Amino acid sequence: MKRRRTYTRDFKISVIREIESGKTLAQVSRENAAPTATVAQTVAPTATPTPTPTPPGFELLFAVAGIGVAIVIYTNKKRRRR
Repeated sequence: MKRRRTYTRDFKISVIREIESGKTLAQVSRENAAPTATVAQTVAPTATPTPTPTPPGFELLFAVAGIGVAIVIYTNKKRRRR
């Protein structure tokens, strides 16, 4: 049975630095003679996406608009009853 290839911590750190410097996964894997999937797995745990912040106040705006619509509907129904 073929033995799995292991990569050192220094190798993994250098791969991550190369990716962060702007190189593509394919370039880094070719230069280091490592499979692209291995490079992708090395980089994946460190590449945490930054959540996009929602602008504050939209929830409040929609709540106020909803209350406004409810008031308009209520007053229109009340006028029709007279």
